[in-house]
Formats: sequence, C-alpha cells, structure tokens
Amino acid sequence: MKRLLPIMPLALAFSAIALGQLFPSTPAAGTTLSKAGLSVARGGGRTHMALNGVSFHETPDVISAARLIEVPQSTVCLVCWEQTAPDGQLTPYYAISLDGENMATVRPTSYELKLQHSQFDPLGRIPAVETDLAADEDSQIYIVQFVTQPLEQFRTAIEARGGKLYKYIANHAYLVKLGPQARQAVAALPFVRWLGPYHPAYRLEHFLRANRGDAGQLFPMQRYNILLFEREGAQDAVADRIAALGGEVNVRNAGRFLMQATLTPQQLFDVIRWDEVQFVDRWSPAEPDIDLIRADGGTNWVLLRRIQNVQPEWVVETIHLADFIPQTDQVRLRFSVRDVPNNSVDEGGLDAVSIRGFNCTDGIDHGDLNCDGVVNVFDIDPFVLALTDAASYGAAYPACSILNADCNGDGSINVFDIDSFVQCLTSGC
Repeated sequence: MKRLLPIMPLALAFSAIALGQLFPSTPAAGTTLSKAGLSVARGGGRTHMALNGVSFHETPDVISAARLIEVPQSTVCLVCWEQTAPDGQLTPYYAISLDGENMATVRPTSYELKLQHSQFDPLGRIPAVETDLAADEDSQIYIVQFVTQPLEQFRTAIEARGGKLYKYIANHAYLVKLGPQARQAVAALPFVRWLGPYHPAYRLEHFLRANRGDAGQLFPMQRYNILLFEREGAQDAVADRIAALGGEVNVRNAGRFLMQATLTPQQLFDVIRWDEVQFVDRWSPAEPDIDLIRADGGTNWVLLRRIQNVQPEWVVETIHLADFIPQTDQVRLRFSVRDVPNNSVDEGGLDAVSIRGFNCTDGIDHGDLNCDGVVNVFDIDPFVLALTDAASYGAAYPACSILNADCNGDGSINVFDIDSFVQCLTSGC
C-alpha cells in the first residue's frame, strides 16, 4: 500500500490560449534481414530484433518497415518499425541507442500531431487549411516532427544548421524557426520525419477562424491575447508593428510571452501572419476559473479551494489535504475548469502538480528517468530533459513520473538534484 502524501503544490496558468534505408518487407519465417548492424529475424512464430548481434526486442507480432537511423555527429542510433498484431492492428514503434551499441528505449508510439486546428499524421492525410489562412512563402515558422521522442542531439543538429527551436508539440515535434537554407538542411536530417508550415490557421482561436466571414459584424473591434514565441524585445517590437497598423496596444507585457491589443478584423488577420506570433484568441476579464475538488473514494466530494487569477501569469497554490479530509487509501482528486462566461477566451491550465511528504517507500524510483527498472547512463538524457523541459519529458515518457528526477527528495526538480542523481548513478540511491 502506498503511503498517502499530504501536501500538493499546484501551478495554475491562465493565458490565451529522410528516414534511412527501408527494409522492403518482413522477413519470412527462419530468415534474417540485416542492415548496418540491425537484424530482424522471424522464426517459431516470433520476430526478433537485434543491434550488432545483441537482442533488444521480441514479439509475436509481424514486424515491417524496419529501418536504422544514425544521428549525425553523435553515437546515437535509432530504429523505427511497424508491428502488426494478430488482430490486424498496426502500431508504430521506435528504439533508441545512445551509445550505438545498447538499446535504452523501446516503445510503441503515435505520430499524430495534436494541434488545436486539427489532429493528424502528416505522412497520412493532412487536413486542408483555409486558403486565406495558409502560410506565406516567406514564412519561417515550421513544424518539425522527429521519428522518435526529441533528443538533445536533435536540438544540437538543428541549431548547428541555423534553426531555432521554440515550442514542443505532441507527438515528437517542435515549432522551429528556419530560413530557406536552414529549412533544406533540417529537412534532410535523417531523424526528421516531416517538416511543414505552421499556418496562420493553426495560430487562431476556432471561433475567430470559423466566423471570419462575419468578422465585421461579430468582432469589428476586439481586444485579443497575443502569444509570442520570444520574450526579449519581442513584445515591444510587435507592439510597434501593431501601432503602425493603426491598432491599439492595451498591454505590452501581459505575461512572459503575452501581450494584449485591440484590432480590426483586417489587422487581426495581418498579425497572425507574423513570424513572432504563436497564437491569438479573444481577451475577456478575469473570472473564477479553477475549482479544486477532493473527496474520499470519489463519493463525498469536498471543495478544497476556488482559485481566481486576475493576471495571465502562473499562480502557485499549496494545499494541505490533511486539513480537509482523513488520509486513507481511497483518496481521489478532481480538478474542474469553468469558463465564465461560457464564451470566455481565458483558459485555465493546470501544470507542475506534485505531491510532497513522501518517503522511500512511496513508489518513486529516484534516478530511473527512462523507467527501465535500473539507474544507469541511459537515464542521463531523460534526466536532463526533465530538468530543463518538463512538458517534453512528460510527452517523451508518458508512463514515467517526473518525480523520479527529484533525487534529493526535497519535492522540487531543479539543479540541486544533479549531485544526488550522480550519486544514484555511481553508488545507488
């Protein structure tokens, strides 16, 4: 039985808001295909995969489209393939070897991009984008999707070719700024699965996009939240451009990457084409947005706290559960976000939820950041990812707890965990 943990700090946000050499087919029973150290063998009703003679995956499924990918200027090797289950279900898989010899990660995956506009596999059918909201030829913001979870070696290779990575997009993608030459160079990288434009249609709230034909009647002069890619100097530069258009800048700095402006429809549709702009939606006054509700067994819910934020910034709340309910093994948590009024454009975001007050028997595997059951050198890259980009870590390791990176047990994940992680790595936790 896991011990109940009594303290839960919350961060609440309010804001607007190529591929290597393919094997042509699955090997027949009793045969083996090999390419640059990768072998795929079928026999006895099972398929076996090995890298440099070392087995790393075995399955009764049929494996097809296996390919080995070497990451330039690194020791990293990637293997991608598809598995067909007896019921005909096709699932993509990938494996990662950080040293080119041993596989540290083997997992099923999905290549569906999850945008507000639509969700799709870009190598399948890409949903049509409205002609008037398609990217211009000189736009430099692209979606770059990788064949596996993002790795630091990918970032290094892209930056070396002149790219600038901005925001992670599930699954396995980043928004990247690329000039014409950088775009060609990045598209040619063997770990890049797909590269495509970040259309203005993707940057616009659904209501504005769906009703743009009636914009003159529905939002002739509207105040907007404008989310930018960069912070340093970007807000002032965009504010100056909006003023030059004749728009009204209401708040230059409404948050780390956020500003607010009142625009006509034509000004709005000009602004969403700027490479500085990530997303735009309608502004509305702050309302009570978040209810935190908690109960024993999920039957008698107890309201813990209602949180109202008046600024589009992160708000950190700490709740001592023992102050409200008995600590049992039937505790459940429920969070609700209420849109008040129901056409509000403010969105409540819940992030960085953590439980404190734990001990060494709490089920947290300190240092095991790839969740393979051991702490070794293959945990280094995911540890760095957890330390620097929690959202990307969660997307890359959905079955793992980011609390595994809290190696010093202080309830926070930061640089003070590094020495403890090194100790776990060399001497055990």
